[in-house]
Amino acid sequence: MLQRHFKFDDDYVPIDRQEEVYKHEGTCECGYHGNSKTWLNDHVLKNKCPLLKPDAIVPPRPQYLCSICDRSFGREVDWLRHLQSHRGNWDFTCKFKHLGECGYRKEPFRKPWGCIRHMLNVHFKFDKLRNTSRLPTRRMYQSYGKCKCGYKGRAKIWVDDHVLGDQCPLIKEPSESDAGE
Repeated sequence: MLQRHFKFDDDYVPIDRQEEVYKHEGTCECGYHGNSKTWLNDHVLKNKCPLLKPDAIVPPRPQYLCSICDRSFGREVDWLRHLQSHRGNWDFTCKFKHLGECGYRKEPFRKPWGCIRHMLNVHFKFDKLRNTSRLPTRRMYQSYGKCKCGYKGRAKIWVDDHVLGDQCPLIKEPSESDAGE
């Protein structure tokens, strides 16, 4: 219930440890803000949440849109799996591999999300997020930051358009004239 209807304020909340979860604050889909224990015990279980009424209009679940074919998915995992259908010429290797900065992986990733997460964690500098390796991809996608080439913007646009759309000047293989620099 907390994962679906309660948005935590913190970047990372250990959902698997209940005593830790109850220490964090966040916002209900109805707009209520407070700590998660109070939200559950007072706001939900005592039927104070307006979204619990039979005639309530529940906000739609977040949609994950494919920037290539405009299909939408209700779950991040389905959207990430769908990306494989657009594999095309991309072999799921890091687009920045020729820079020699990653050293993370030379062979292709088996799934696109592994490569996307790698590029976000290694080659994109988030403005506010820290310890991104433990965050869900959707949380990283919503955040802002910058590319080493100077591009600034939302991570999802950076991945979809700037990197996978081959707009970043850093992902182009260096020419022989650039080799001396």
